[in-house]
Amino acid sequence: MSDHVTQELFAVNALGTMNLISVAGDSLRADGFLASYTGVAADLALPGMGAYCASKAAAKAAMAVAVRELRRSKIRVVDIRAPHTETGLVSRALAGTAPSMPAGLNPSFVVHRVLQALARGERDLPVDAFDDSNSELSDSE
Repeated sequence: MSDHVTQELFAVNALGTMNLISVAGDSLRADGFLASYTGVAADLALPGMGAYCASKAAAKAAMAVAVRELRRSKIRVVDIRAPHTETGLVSRALAGTAPSMPAGLNPSFVVHRVLQALARGERDLPVDAFDDSNSELSDSE
């Protein structure tokens, strides 16, 4: 991975998340929330995706710190680590060819699950929170 691509990944995924967190305390009201899609890549070390996974892991770490920093302001921080979702991102690699991925989740399913979590007051959405065998979610698509 070139330095330029690695820097771009970190600028968007890690620094973008950190910048958003830095203004959240002043911009959100008590009982508001800050949510970020760090994705399953934040928890994995995938061959051919080292810089991407590292940038997502940095975003996940920043979100974990934000949980503690924004708690006093009563701002809920939600880290969304959805599994691979069919957004077309794999066809738009910043450099080279993205590794082949298994079929991903339907984006509508993922969005519905996130909205459900926000309505329920959930604070963490790890990969297993997107189990598509959950009939309540599957029936709502």
